[in-house]
Amino acid sequence: MKKILALVMVVAMMAALAVTTSAAEVPEEGLIAHFTFDDLDAGLKGAGAVATPVTIVADAEPEIVVTTDDAHEGGAVDLGASGQNFLNVTKEDGTPLLSGLEGFTVSYWSKNNAGTGWNFFAVPGDIADLGAMGAQTYLSERYIGILEGASDVAVERYNCTGARTYTTGAVTHDYADAWKLITVSVGPDSVELYINGEWWGGMESGLLDMYPNHELASILGDDSKLFIGFANWESGEYSTSLVDDYVIYDHAMTEAEVVDLATAMGVEGLSAPAETEAPSTEPTTEAPETEPTTEAPAGDGTEAPEGGSPAPAGTQAAPAETNASDDEGGCGSTLGAAAAIVALAGVFGCAIVKKH
Repeated sequence: MKKILALVMVVAMMAALAVTTSAAEVPEEGLIAHFTFDDLDAGLKGAGAVATPVTIVADAEPEIVVTTDDAHEGGAVDLGASGQNFLNVTKEDGTPLLSGLEGFTVSYWSKNNAGTGWNFFAVPGDIADLGAMGAQTYLSERYIGILEGASDVAVERYNCTGARTYTTGAVTHDYADAWKLITVSVGPDSVELYINGEWWGGMESGLLDMYPNHELASILGDDSKLFIGFANWESGEYSTSLVDDYVIYDHAMTEAEVVDLATAMGVEGLSAPAETEAPSTEPTTEAPETEPTTEAPAGDGTEAPEGGSPAPAGTQAAPAETNASDDEGGCGSTLGAAAAIVALAGVFGCAIVKKH
């Protein structure tokens, strides 16, 4: 009887372990939208937000395609097969999801083997008239968007007034026709792009020093719109991607938070970012004790200190050199080529290179 009870307990424990590890839950703190895309009902609702299918084709019913044949998990939205249809994201009561926030983070799985389009596009309501294509004007754009091609991705934060402003430029990667986790953290003064939980480009700080009019409130206004798969350019620039497991948070995530989120969403092998200690700022009042030396330095036959000879007194190691590349992009919607771990810098569209 004892053996039977023990066996039952082992089976129960294994079942409980399977339940807790088979489907990881995303962090809930600050979560304001979560779409699994497993179907066209519950898959388009979550965490207080809804994604409503929309089309601007006259006299047409919106039709979004969900596929289970080539999803990352469960089902996925096939934006390429959805034609001139896309998703309009709001709170459950229909009010704007992003207006009023000081920062946000968006993360989703995507797969694309052809074409270029928008998998995230946030615009102020006053220029997001879905009945009038071409509401964006070159060099006068106002939006925050994620533009994806088959082997590159760019994040653009624009409030243009006759000149180009901030973009990461086209960051290339090796995930053409493969699932990858895109995460973008947008803060009051920053834009950071991560792929599969690793930092790939952006600005950690200083964006408002370069572009003072790029506060989120100045770009999005009080009645912002958020689209998945569409941008209000002349052609719509519809996405051709497969998209799955889409989440949005109400704050700009740190690198450590992004790693935790990516791990929860299924990325394996990530390590927590190393913590660095700030140097001590306590003043030193006493000089180090030194013993007077009366003998001449040892000649041949003496051993050098462990670790090699010290640098001569008063010398200092030269600082490491850093390289940056000017942004060749602009406020247009065409992606330019750039290296995968290069963040673009300069007065027009700057990025700071960080450890990768």
